[in-house]
Amino acid sequence: MKINWRKGNCMSNLNGKSLGRYHILEQLGEGGMAVVYKAYDTRLETDVAVKVIRTERLAPEILEQSLKRFEREAKSLAKLTHPNIVKVTDYGEHDGQPYLVMPYLPGGTLKERLKAGRIQWQEAVQLLLPIAGALEFAHEQNLIHRDVKPSNILLTVKGQPMLTDFGIAKVFDLDTTAELTGTGMAIGTPEYMAPEQWMGKISPQTDVYALGIVFYEMVTGRKPYQADTPAALLLKQANDPLPRPRSFAADLPDAVEKVLFKALAKSLEDRYLGMGELVKALEGLLAGKPVKEARPARRVKEETLTAVEFEPDEKTQVDEKPIVRGKSTRRGWVWGGVAAGIVLLILAIALASKPSAFNLFPTATATASLTPLPTLTITPSGTPEPTLTPTETITPSPMPTPTTMVMNVPQTNVRISRANLNSLELLAAWDLPFRPLSVDILEDNQKIVFGGDDNQINGLVNLRNIQTGEEESLVIFPKNTAGYPGSQVSAVKFLPNGNIAILTMQRDILFIYDQSGNQINQLSIQNYGDLTKALAVSPDGRLIAAGGCCYISVWDAESGTLVMSIAGVYSNSNYVLSQVFSKDGKSIITKSSDGYLRIWDVQNGNLLNAIWGEGDSFAFDVSPTGTYLAFGTNRSENYQGPEYSGNFRVLRISDGQQVCVNSDILDIANGSSHAFHYDIEFSPDGSIIAALWDGWGTGGIAFFNSSNCALIKNVDGLSLSMMDLDFSPDGNLVVIAHQDGTIQFYGISR
Repeated sequence: MKINWRKGNCMSNLNGKSLGRYHILEQLGEGGMAVVYKAYDTRLETDVAVKVIRTERLAPEILEQSLKRFEREAKSLAKLTHPNIVKVTDYGEHDGQPYLVMPYLPGGTLKERLKAGRIQWQEAVQLLLPIAGALEFAHEQNLIHRDVKPSNILLTVKGQPMLTDFGIAKVFDLDTTAELTGTGMAIGTPEYMAPEQWMGKISPQTDVYALGIVFYEMVTGRKPYQADTPAALLLKQANDPLPRPRSFAADLPDAVEKVLFKALAKSLEDRYLGMGELVKALEGLLAGKPVKEARPARRVKEETLTAVEFEPDEKTQVDEKPIVRGKSTRRGWVWGGVAAGIVLLILAIALASKPSAFNLFPTATATASLTPLPTLTITPSGTPEPTLTPTETITPSPMPTPTTMVMNVPQTNVRISRANLNSLELLAAWDLPFRPLSVDILEDNQKIVFGGDDNQINGLVNLRNIQTGEEESLVIFPKNTAGYPGSQVSAVKFLPNGNIAILTMQRDILFIYDQSGNQINQLSIQNYGDLTKALAVSPDGRLIAAGGCCYISVWDAESGTLVMSIAGVYSNSNYVLSQVFSKDGKSIITKSSDGYLRIWDVQNGNLLNAIWGEGDSFAFDVSPTGTYLAFGTNRSENYQGPEYSGNFRVLRISDGQQVCVNSDILDIANGSSHAFHYDIEFSPDGSIIAALWDGWGTGGIAFFNSSNCALIKNVDGLSLSMMDLDFSPDGNLVVIAHQDGTIQFYGISR
């Protein structure tokens, strides 16, 4: 079958329509990548399931590549035959939307079965053994599922488990070294993703981990790691010890716990070597055999691994089974309907977030109090630590020709205000050939700079003309010699003199470049953490501050001399996420992963106040007058207390007293878990506050009245890959940077 692919329209309900010989009867379910329908096969006169792939979210330049792979993989998936794998029986397209056809299984899913409560361990093992066997078979065919979860385990009428969704994982994950270049999407569901999967490293042991999570959920009635954002979830997956299963199910045998501990080991060396070993362990549980310590797995080479398909390597064999090797590319994240923004793909595996269960604002009139904190170590400027050290100068590297801009940004002389917000519209959208994580606009409103990476490998800084989109300079920071994809640029800021401050990941360096791409200075940052937007420039441009793990450091921007550093509060488990200077430049306000906002005196490093900030979000800002502080909070579905309310708040900085609060976004998101996670900005005149918000499946930008927190306008339906926003200095534009390379310019056109 030869398909002429074209861009499909936004997916509409297909109930009552026909896709060739398949007449759609009803919608069964919907996810981020596909919509599943029950249909009637008029030729064979039987019910089938039709999975229609969503293409409306794919950028035009990757759509054709993904769909070519779809056609190729649909053919190969039709040949994947196993009694516990749902077989693909047909494929085609309708109005530009590709679809797969599979047998209809009316027994529901394991996810629906779990709604009734936990499952006795013996029944759980009996259900999972066939699935483990199916995965072992798939691994022998050089396929890794990569999205094993209860909703992908279907049940027949007789209760037989069937594994589905092999094809979806592969269609949208392309290898840049192959003829078809990468889509920039990573498939997975955060709650079931192994720690290494967040970093793009995939092997059969990735499926072992995911199935272990499913087993844990079945026998305890809950997932082991729960959080309100993908970022917080990753931190728990990577750092928190596995909650003991018997703390939730006291009747579990010791042998079952041991199998779970090994299947869910964070290190590949400590996990079951492959699905075959897990099968033997599960069989041993039913037989009452003691759990044996499986031999340690050989260490997988520190390379980025192919996402789904892997090839045997004659030099690296383990029991004659292939291990994964190759490369994988990422530009954004898709996880069963959730784009991460978050991202977070680039989060520090070594960092953990442990917010305190303490609310300084139990009522609307509560006043923030000082919180007891660990002893601080203030390093005087005479003996600076971290120190200014010589490091290798980074030479700008050539970059492929950038993608043509979709359109120029129309000039607008209308300042965005409370009165005209309802006329706000999308003026222009750019499609950049890289992943922007940070954006800043020069004071003259003529130039815009982006910091980010090309598929999480090389960091880059890109300067463009804001009206035409024309590239003016590009600096590339190659990945470090250790081979980790850690050179991404997480934050960029213009200095008043037009130079650019650049914060990179894992290079332990703060760079200063001019607009032509020439390096002016580089400052060493000791023990710097991975994901942080903690780069701040004082209003007069005299000081630059950077933070992470495990210091806040403040330098003289001109000389590079260290003015002040703070240690003792921040650590691997409590790192600085973001920070801003007060408007007089005398203090600096930080947001850290323990959930607190802290205000520090820049001159002596004294702590002036600590305010509970409700979770590990990056988002806060100081008003242009320096009087107020606005911040967004996370919300947890698992904990409904005030500490994780999901609200938007404004405080008075002088005493920490709450000025106003707003919870409208909770209603807009239908109460789903969401966060004001990535950025909040005051407009230049201070009258409006813009906030990016995201949830498990929806997102947007909200505009609040700064005086009373009233929601003036909400633009929803935006990509969940939003990472940063910025007002133009004249207040005429709002710019949003998305991880998929999209840059959106909002303003008033008249």
